[in-house]
Amino acid sequence: HTPLILWYMISKLGIEGLKQRTMDCLDVAAYAEAALKQVEPLVWRNPSALTVNIPKPDEALIKKWQLASGKEWAHIICMPGMQKPQIDAFVKDLELHKAGQCVLAE
Repeated sequence: HTPLILWYMISKLGIEGLKQRTMDCLDVAAYAEAALKQVEPLVWRNPSALTVNIPKPDEALIKKWQLASGKEWAHIICMPGMQKPQIDAFVKDLELHKAGQCVLAE
C-alpha cells in the first residue's frame, strides 16, 4: 500500500507541494522549539528535525496532548496539519503545569 499512497501524494501535491509541506512543518517545529524554550530551557531538537523534545511533564498534560513519552522525555512531532495556535495552546498549558496549576485532560 505504501507505494500507492506515495504515488497518490506526489500526483496530488506534486514535488513542489511536498517541498512546501515539508518547509511548513519545519517552520512549525522551529516555532515550537523557540516558544517552548521560553517556558522550559531544556527543550531541544536536532537540526532539520520535525520532533521537539521536552522534559517529561505530568501524566495529565501527556494525556491531554497525547504526547509520545519515554522515561524522562516527551516529544512533539510537528507533522502536516499542526499549526502555530496549537503550539501556543500547548505552551500555555506547560506554563500552567510548571507553575503548579492543574492541567485537566480533555
